[in-house]
Amino acid sequence: EVAEQLQRSYDELQVRIKKLDLELADKNKELEKNLVEKEEVKNYLNDILESLTNGVIVVDRLGRITTFNQTAGNLTGLKPQNCLGKTLKEVFPFDLFENLVSRLEKNRRETVSQDQDITTPDKKIIHARVSASPVWDNHGGQIGTVLILQDRTDLRRLEEFAHRNQRLREMGEMAAGIAHEIRNPLGSIELFASLLKKDLEGDPEKAKLVQHIRAGVQNMDRIISTLLLFAKSSQPS
Repeated sequence: EVAEQLQRSYDELQVRIKKLDLELADKNKELEKNLVEKEEVKNYLNDILESLTNGVIVVDRLGRITTFNQTAGNLTGLKPQNCLGKTLKEVFPFDLFENLVSRLEKNRRETVSQDQDITTPDKKIIHARVSASPVWDNHGGQIGTVLILQDRTDLRRLEEFAHRNQRLREMGEMAAGIAHEIRNPLGSIELFASLLKKDLEGDPEKAKLVQHIRAGVQNMDRIISTLLLFAKSSQPS
């Protein structure tokens, strides 16, 4: 009877063990599925991060870089893998972004921005707009800072081009005004020189001097015509 009872207990234990094994196997499968899903989400987010046209740098509370996407690498001329785990001061000279992070921490604002010229290791200058925003945890505590780098080099070139065109247009308008102011009295001078030449037909030496006056007037008129042509070409189409 005791042996039978032991056998039943053993059989029940075996059943429970098999049941626990099945439950454990199901839990393992569920855990593996969750891990795969989390890895897929992580890869998906990483693909999005690497596809952004803006540079993204994330630092933790100690200022160590935890994220550095490829666009940020392209803008700064640095390799992202060489920057991870280092502080901003170690990666960027002259406190390039450190001051911006400090301003954010002091002001407790949502976002602070500034225009920043970034010099790459190969001496290329990138004109960037850098924005810093805090990263919060579920309890409202700041756990880091995200820096967004927007390349504004082409925009800066367009602004400089527009400014240069504006200056050329203003110079053209000024040249046109000067040319008209000078051309009016030149016409009178040439007219009087022509009349004077007729009066001096009997005096070749003086008539020759008058001819020099007319030649000078005509030369100035050609210069004025060139100025007017420049003024016309400087006007926006």
